[in-house]
Amino acid sequence: MSKITVDVDYVRECLRKIGYIVSDCVERDNNGKNWQIKFSNSGAIVTIYDTNSKKNTVVNGKLESEEGEKLKEIVDKLKCKELLIDPLNEEIVRLINNKQESDFYDYKSQGVYLKRTEKV
Repeated sequence: MSKITVDVDYVRECLRKIGYIVSDCVERDNNGKNWQIKFSNSGAIVTIYDTNSKKNTVVNGKLESEEGEKLKEIVDKLKCKELLIDPLNEEIVRLINNKQESDFYDYKSQGVYLKRTEKV
């Protein structure tokens, strides 16, 4: 089995595009290379190992178990470049974070909705 080359910058950028704000990313060399990523908008702590195994990311921290499971799945797939983030996703995250309404966008706690206007 050949070693996977981890592009941690790619993983971080993709996580940003889906709404995670990376506050810290530390590279370590403890029984092999790994990276620990922390977020300012989530209690998750993601550890990515540079090994032969594709699916060996570990997610810990103060977060719901469902978020942890999903985040692990996402990072494992990003690590192997098996998941592509749609460029439109970055725009959606930006709209949600801005929380500004306009003639087209209606902000709700559950997300951003397009306003529908009907001609009378």
